[in-house]
Amino acid sequence: MTIAAGSSLRRFRNNQLVQSFLRGVTPAVVGLLVAAAISIGRAGIHTSIGLLLGVAAAGVLVRFRPNPFWVIIGAVLFSFSSSNHIALEIESLAVIADGNYAQSNPCHRESSQGPFASRQTAACRSFDC
Repeated sequence: MTIAAGSSLRRFRNNQLVQSFLRGVTPAVVGLLVAAAISIGRAGIHTSIGLLLGVAAAGVLVRFRPNPFWVIIGAVLFSFSSSNHIALEIESLAVIADGNYAQSNPCHRESSQGPFASRQTAACRSFDC
């Protein structure tokens, strides 16, 4: 598919209509990529360390242009080195896996309406629920 697209692009390189189309589409593609990066950033960056790691990875990618695989491996190793964060993640996963999430989190206690309806308790009001 890549070879077919490459040979097609050579034929259309001097075609003014195709060049105009590509100049018009480029800003839209860049905008979609930025929107996707913002969405992924909001979903995955929750701490200042995560933000710092993301900015550092973007800086390394732009400045040195390494293979992104190695940047991802470096980010994983850096995140594993912060053992406090990993210990908290493992603990929260263990609580969820045990099914004790409702007992450990006052914001998700079962109400008399069943396991899927939660009620706000006095303990819950002290948290950001």
